[in-house]
Order: sequence, then structure tokens, then C-alpha cells
Amino acid sequence: GGKSGGSGSGGGGLCQICLKSHCARHSTLGQCAAKFGYADPSGADLEYCKCGCCGKQCGMLNCHGTPPAADLSPPNRLLEHVFSMNKTTGFPDSRGVRSLAFFSYGRYEYALVASFLDNAVYVADISVPSAPTLEATMRHGQNGYRMLEGPTDITVTHIDGVLHALITSLTGNGVQIIAMSTPWEPRPVAFAQDGVNGCDMLRGAHSVAVAMLSGKPHAVVTAYMGGGIQLIDISRPTSPSCVSHLPLPGAQSLVIRAQPGGEMYALVAQYDLDRLQTIDISDPREPTAVSEQTHGARVLELLEGPTGLDLFTSSGTEYALVTLEAGDGLQLLNVTEARAPSSVSALHAGKSHWRMLRGAASVAVVTASENCTLAVVGSYTANGLQVLDLTVPSKPFELVHLAHRPDRPTLKGIVDVGVRHVEGSYYLYALSSSDHTVQVFHLNTSIACEHARALNALHAAGDDDESEDDD
Repeated sequence: GGKSGGSGSGGGGLCQICLKSHCARHSTLGQCAAKFGYADPSGADLEYCKCGCCGKQCGMLNCHGTPPAADLSPPNRLLEHVFSMNKTTGFPDSRGVRSLAFFSYGRYEYALVASFLDNAVYVADISVPSAPTLEATMRHGQNGYRMLEGPTDITVTHIDGVLHALITSLTGNGVQIIAMSTPWEPRPVAFAQDGVNGCDMLRGAHSVAVAMLSGKPHAVVTAYMGGGIQLIDISRPTSPSCVSHLPLPGAQSLVIRAQPGGEMYALVAQYDLDRLQTIDISDPREPTAVSEQTHGARVLELLEGPTGLDLFTSSGTEYALVTLEAGDGLQLLNVTEARAPSSVSALHAGKSHWRMLRGAASVAVVTASENCTLAVVGSYTANGLQVLDLTVPSKPFELVHLAHRPDRPTLKGIVDVGVRHVEGSYYLYALSSSDHTVQVFHLNTSIACEHARALNALHAAGDDDESEDDD
């Protein structure tokens, strides 16, 4: 809802006429409420409808007319559940399911899923998202796997044309390297461990990403317990070589981005310090911290407990989206100039329609089209999912949220989310750590983008009204 700005240019009479035609529960004259998804326009959603459909006539020029969650019932279902991957459907009982990664093999699509408490990672064929199948299970201490104790993060990359998976081991203090040339028969090839062969920063290995540095593939690993990042030359996957490290207390999640000039940077979330650090890793022998953003700073008020990270591009500008598990929100940064990131917008769960940002733990950004960018946020504390529109990064808004309920597929304790394009459609994978399940949803980007375009047009019209009023 919003606050009334006075009688407005239309006066009270026009306001009442507008409400009757557009915001009445059974109106047959106006289509505005239905168009923007107000389920109860004369009741619970009245203030939203006043703002969104009758803002000018009602003098509400400074309000926020973003509607509540979109209708999830057919035929307008934006998120449709298609499968639950757990022990009842032929998958392992993945206690403490923690993270996932996707990869393609020929015409087939696969997912790797890490189970923290089971010290295991399984391979699923997701080529048919509504009927995935278990292909293989890798367990610590079996069949040569010596570094899968407490797996936390996974990345998949090609090394000399051969597909490999790298998996961090939080309690094993290292990284397992696995050849995935035959996904149904993965094969361990090597591992790197803290305190062995010059690896001095792998204690509590948390997250991993791969970057091409000095012409060779390198793994960049955060060490939460060790307090830093480790760079590992993996050009010979059977003989990984640790080349350098950089102290960075509380380092957890990270993403890699390249600058147009060839420089490579790692954006690292320091959870305990409420900080985001940018590291120049262009020279793998000398990683260097070049900038930091801290919670409570004058130009960055919200950055408490950063966890999930994702990057996207919009209109030629590079952005980083950061979930704030301890801060119950999101921070969106312009990272086009890697050495000088700047805040673009921030969202906090204190507002009613951002309640699924409470305990926001993970995020995945989807560029559905040139003019439609979406983000899916998983909430560990609020037990649910939220889909946002980021098409105008300075004005993100909710499209739909889905909370855990007994009559729905379990969404308790969502720790990771991922989106994959399969069979011409987008599918969302949400990891419920509390119920040992990976939930699979069809993400209807056509409905999402249509809804987003309508709301963006509404917001643009509202901005025009505000400008004219200010003048």
C-alpha cells in the first residue's frame, strides 16, 4: 500500500469511481486488478490496488503499487512443482543436502548434488526434469574417494577437453577432483588437502570456482576455517599444485568475473565480517585485495551476513546480487568497474512483500530474454522461495513467493537454488536441507516476463506522474 498524497488532480469523486470500476471484488468494467494479479482488490489488496490502478485519481503519487504474490493456481502458474528427488523416488536419503551443480554431456543434462551429513555426492540425469534418474553415488572412503567428507560446493569444468568436477570438503579440509567423462561412472583422479604439498589455506574448504589464469585453469577455493583463499593450478588434474594463498577471514561464497581488458577478479563474501571483498587474481602467484564493501558503511548500509552470490548483465552493465542470510535481505551492486563496486538497490524482509528474504541463503539469476531478468531466492529461515524481477536493477520487485505448507512439497530450510534450461524450458531446483529433498519446479518465464513487463510499465507511468507533480 501507500500513503495518500492529498486529493490529487482527479479529486475524491474520481477516486471513488475508479475504485468502483477497477478495485471492486466483482467488477466487470475494469480489468486493472485482474491484469496485475490482485486477488482481493476490495479487501486485503485494496491499498495495492488503489496505488497500482487508481494512484493518480486517489492522489497516491508516492506509493508502492507492487502487488502481492502472483496467483499460483492454473492456468497462471508461474512455479509448477514437477518432482521431488528424495528416498521415496529412488534417490539417496541426502541428509544435509547442501549444494548442486549442472553440466551437459552430449544431449543429456545432469545435476551433481552434495549431501553434507552423508559425506556423499550423487549424479542425477535430469534430461527429463519431471522424471530424473539416479546415475551414480560417490561416498567418502569408498572407491578411492578420499576428500568428500562434509562436501559443501561443486563446480564442473573442462580440463584439456575432459569434463571434471571439483568438490570442496569442509571437514576434510580439501578439494576432491573427479573425472566425469562418463557421468554414470565418475572416477576420482586426485585431491588437494590443507597442509600437504604446499597447500596452506584449505582448512574448512567452503566454495570453489575455476578461472583461466596465465593460460592455465586454476581452482580458487575459499577456506572458512583457515580464513583465506587458495589458488590451485589444475592444468594437470591428476597432480594439482597449490600456487598461492591470501588471508581473508570468514571467506565463504565466491564468484569469478573477467574484465574486458583481461583482468580476472574474485568476488568473495566474508560472512563473519559482513563484508564483500574484491580480489585481483590475474596473476595467480600474487592474488591482491583491491576493494571491500562493509555492512553499515555510508554508501552501503545493508551487507549483513553475505552468503549467496550471482552475476548478471543488463544493458551493458555488470551486476552482482548478494543474499544476506543474517541481514534478511538482498544487496544489488554495480560491479562493472571491479575495483569500485557501488550499491544499486537493497531489499529487506522488514516489508511485508519481502518476507521470503528472511534468512535469504542462496540466489540464481535467469536472463530469460534481452528485456527480462529474473532472480530466484531461497530462504533458509522463512522456508520458501521468491521470484524477483531485476529488469530494472534499481527497482526490483516480487513476482511470486512460495512458502512451505503441509499441503505443498516441502520447502523447509532452503540452502541452495539453481536454474537450468532443459527441453526448451527453465527448471528450478531447490534444496531442502531439513527434509533431505531436492524439489524441482517448472519456472514459467513467459508468464513471469509478461507480468514483469506490465508492472514495469505501471512503475514507469507512476514515475512520470511523480516527476510532473514535482515540477
